This record gives sequence, C-alpha cells and structure tokens, in this order.
Amino acid sequence: MREKLLAIPLAKALAGMVAAAILFFLITAAFGLFNPRDTSQPEGAVVAAALRVAHGEPLYLDVHKGPYVTAMYGPLLYAVLGFLARITGSGVEGAYLAGRLVSLLSALACAGLVAWLSRRHGAARPAAWIAAGLFLASPLILPVAYSSRSDVPALALSLAGLAWFERWSGSPLGMLAALPLVAAAFTKQTALGAAAAIVLFLLVSGKPARALLFFAAVAAPCAAILFFLSRATGGLARVNLLEVPGASPLSFVSRPLGGLSAFLAMAALPLILSARLLPRLLRWDRTLRLPVCYLAVALAVSAAASAKLGSDFYYFMEPLAATLILTGVSLTSLLEGTARRLEEKEALLAAGVFGILLAGSIGATARMGEYAYQSNREVIRLAAAAPGDVLIEDENVALKCGKPLTMMDPFAFAYMQRRGRWDAEPLNRRILERDFGVIVLRSPVEHPSHYQGETYWADTTLAAIGRAYRPEGIVDGYVIYRPRLEPPSVARQGDRS
Repeated sequence: MREKLLAIPLAKALAGMVAAAILFFLITAAFGLFNPRDTSQPEGAVVAAALRVAHGEPLYLDVHKGPYVTAMYGPLLYAVLGFLARITGSGVEGAYLAGRLVSLLSALACAGLVAWLSRRHGAARPAAWIAAGLFLASPLILPVAYSSRSDVPALALSLAGLAWFERWSGSPLGMLAALPLVAAAFTKQTALGAAAAIVLFLLVSGKPARALLFFAAVAAPCAAILFFLSRATGGLARVNLLEVPGASPLSFVSRPLGGLSAFLAMAALPLILSARLLPRLLRWDRTLRLPVCYLAVALAVSAAASAKLGSDFYYFMEPLAATLILTGVSLTSLLEGTARRLEEKEALLAAGVFGILLAGSIGATARMGEYAYQSNREVIRLAAAAPGDVLIEDENVALKCGKPLTMMDPFAFAYMQRRGRWDAEPLNRRILERDFGVIVLRSPVEHPSHYQGETYWADTTLAAIGRAYRPEGIVDGYVIYRPRLEPPSVARQGDRS
C-alpha cells in the first residue's frame, strides 16, 4: 500500500487535494445559497435596489429624504438582478437566490479565467487548473462568493478584460478590453486594478502612446456614463455612488494593514508556491510582466479601498487572483509535467507542505461558512402584523415583512450623520412620536450593534428609541421594541425636563 501511494504522481496528488477543497467549497456555497438570513452586509440592500429596478422604480433615491435607502454600487449588477427578477416573476426570495447564483457563477468564471491566464503565461494545464482550484478553495472569497454583492461579479469582469487584452495584445482589438473593464467599474467602483495594470504594463513595455490611448478608452466612457447617469437622476446617482461611500471615515494605516495581513495569511499557499518564480521576477522576465503589474497594482488598489470604513479582507480578492496566475506558472516547474512522484523526497515534502496549508484554508472556510440555518420567520411575522410602519435594523427582515421600507443599511447613514452629511432629526421625530408599530434591532440600544468600532445607528436615533420605546423581548435573536404606553405629549414634556 505504501509503495502504491508513493508511486502517485505529484501532479495527481495535488490535483486530488484541490478537488476535495473545491467540493468543500461547493458544499459551503450550497448552504449559503438557501440561507434564510443575509450571508453578508449589505446583501439585503442590494436585493432591495434590484427589486426597485424590477418594478420600474427609481434605482437611486434621495438619501436625505425618507425612505432612507442607498444604492452604493454602479447600476450594472442592479440591472442584471432586476431583469432576472422581472422575467422570472420572483419576489424577495427569488431575488436573493438570483443574486447569490450570479455571484457563485461569477466565482466559477473567475477560477476559469485564472486558469486561462496562467496558461497564457506559461503554465502547464494541470498546474493552471490547480491554481484555479486554489482560488475557490481560498477563504478570501467567502462569504461573498455566494452573496448578492458586487465583489465577485466585478472581479470576473476585470479578469475577462485582462484575458481579452492578453489574447489580443498585439492587435487593435486589444482596445476592446476596455468594455468589460468599464463594466467592472460600474459594478463596483474600486474594480480598477486590471485597467491600471494594463496601462502600467504598456508603459514599462515602452509603449506610452498606447498606454495613454488605453487609459482614455477606459476613463472616457466611465466619465461619460457617470455624467449622463447623474444628469438622468438629477444628481442622485453621483450622491449614492460617490458622496455616500466618500463620507466613510478613513483609516490609512490600521484597516489597510489589517486587510494586507489577512491577505498574507489567507493566501499563504499561493504566495509560497509563487516564490519559485522569484529569480525570473528579479530578471524582469518579459513573459511575466503583465501578471506582476497586475499583482502590484491590485495590492495597491485593494489597500487603498480597504482604508474606508466597511471594508473587509475580501477586498483583496483581486491580488489573490493575480497571485494565482503566477502560482500556475510556478507549479509547472515544480511538477515537471507528470514525471515527478511522491517517492522523491522533494515531491513528498512539497505535497506535505501543500496539504498542510490547504487544510488551513479549508479550516478557515469551515469557520466562516453558514451551515446552521437560523430561521427568522417569527420576527418577520411579528413585523408584518405590527400596526403602521416598522423600523428594522436587519435588511433581510425589513424586505420580507411586506411593510414599506423606512431605512436600509443604517450603518451607512450613521457614519454620514457623524460626518455632517445626513440629518437624523426627521427620523428621530417619527420615533419620538411613536410612529412605528415596532422597532426590530439586533442588539439592545444600551449595547448597540457595532462594526469596526462604529455603531449601526446614529447616537441621537438610539437615544430616541430608548425614550419612546420599551423592549418587549427577543424573537429569533432580535430585540423587539414596542411604543411606550404614556402619551407622546407626556414623553416630550419628560424629555424637555
């Protein structure tokens, strides 16, 4: 038995381990697809915007007037999900599933594009597909790989643009790579790494005129689309896409360093495998210049994007993809076709290190996976039965209870209020007047929900809830607040005193 195991080719051993990791990813994704609650924040806000598109309603709303709803991504993802919801006639549940399937299919497309790009830069087929599998096996892409968010679709479009340019780099057709890259930017504003990497690659290749032309081919349509989109919406698109994210408090040290350290930890296996290319990289190997430019620019863009409040480690998915393109090339020299077998000491050591690091990735995926469904049916029923409007912190419950939306993504409004970009007083007045039949929070007002050190609600709003509402109990893990029994006039007199 021992002899049979040692006779296994190294390529097959690594491919088998990666295949098991991919299977684990697909099992995790299957749980995520049908999770009754949001798998990430702000998944519900994306679904709400897509449903507005499906129903022919405005996508970008005035964030200074009720309902307080943002749409902080470009229109492409919302348009796609809205179209799917309209043609299928699905409601909230169907829109959630459509958004999650789009992200999952995009993740699979990203893996295929990583393999194709790695092959274009010299990787053998087995090594390229192992690199693609490592993309899916990385915890960096969870849980957004099966969440109604823009991250993975934007990455798929970026890689498609890079692949198009690589395929037609010696032809005028290469300029058409700008099309998917512009689409990526209007799926997620920070999806700029691939476009900037192509410009840098052309510059270091001694083609400044072509670099300037490609920059214009991407920048000019982006500027034109943003201009006409803003005019068509009376400036609301500009407010939602630029001003709302721009109001986020920035941290130019802690959050970028935290995101970079998470990337180094979670992408340890691809980085170690790519280290074999270091001599070629130091020689500035012409065949590797584009992926190296892509990795350098993607790291810079991801670090810059992670400086804003609300960023997370999955902002570094693009550097992961760039690293894996190099990983496939590096693995090719390690595998030496299919000749190397585990009975060789170097091969056995490589398989052992590979297996340990891959097991770490799988373990991180297991910790982040959503395997235990927590039903929120009872709190949805409670909100639906409440008289009048309701105010709910969780977008998922707010969408599914069938009531008019009052606020989506209160976290964004909280930091806008702290920066003087939004006035919470109209909402606070409604709360003090007990205008809501029920308020549903994830945590009590005394210990409110936090993210990256900031509360989900404006402090004045939390104070208003505490004065005008009383906690009734906990349902499905949510804290339920009902109006206090004393008349509003008594409460206002008490507040003044």
